Amino acid sequence: MTTIGQTKDFTSDYLTSDEIHRLCKYFNKLGNHRMELLCLFQTKTLLRYSDIQRIRWFDVLDKDVLVLNEKKTSKRRTITLSQSLKNDIRKTSYGWVYIQIFFTTHQCSFKRGWERL
Repeated sequence: MTTIGQTKDFTSDYLTSDEIHRLCKYFNKLGNHRMELLCLFQTKTLLRYSDIQRIRWFDVLDKDVLVLNEKKTSKRRTITLSQSLKNDIRKTSYGWVYIQIFFTTHQCSFKRGWERL
């Protein structure tokens, strides 16, 4: 017999490194490089999605350090970007940002090129 009002404690499991690598390969295979970068960026910086969604290409392209205020804790955080993460950012952004900037410079509008990750 079950009682009303009784709840079970549920916890979330973490992804193993193998599962993260499989997820990144899956997004790469689909050609969804932005989601692949999101997985890589989140695992390599340990940032919450609420913090990542506020980062713009301008904040990370050709930078060594990312400085931001965390949304949940309101703490100022400085993150050194590893060389492998910078390579992933450069690889993903090459077709996304630089081409958009090239085509928008004739219209003097950089808005699309500096949109969020």
